[in-house]
Amino acid sequence: MNESELIAEIYAAFAEAPRPTASEITSHRCGECDEVRDRLARHEARDVPVIDMQWVGDSLPLLTPRALRYFLPRYLEFSFTHRDSTACEFVLYHLAAEHPAEEYWAERYAAFSAGERRSLVAYLEQRATWPDVDLEAEWLERGIRYWSAAR
Repeated sequence: MNESELIAEIYAAFAEAPRPTASEITSHRCGECDEVRDRLARHEARDVPVIDMQWVGDSLPLLTPRALRYFLPRYLEFSFTHRDSTACEFVLYHLAAEHPAEEYWAERYAAFSAGERRSLVAYLEQRATWPDVDLEAEWLERGIRYWSAAR
């Protein structure tokens, strides 16, 4: 499967993810969280513009589990098309927590449906085919192992 087909599959898998309200995008109020909220709230996930994705690329940890589930497909798509972005790095690290049973990760990971989890495995497997992934091998293996078992 090529990346375009996989992106379509990811959006289809996440189609049932409910869109969060503006107040559900980040869990607390501070300047950075408010900026993330404002940049994401005005768009459907698939339509978040490149300029906003560049700004929120490192903001996955700030998203609530509900917002993470809704906006993650856009982050995954953006990581395919902008491999040198911070979003690309943060997506990988966010999908491959070292201690996924910790409360923070368990709450975030529990939000995903079985179909969404399968699409995350497909994303990580596709990403493992990229050139020069040696530095990411540990993260990719851990993420694939976790999400495969979570199916």
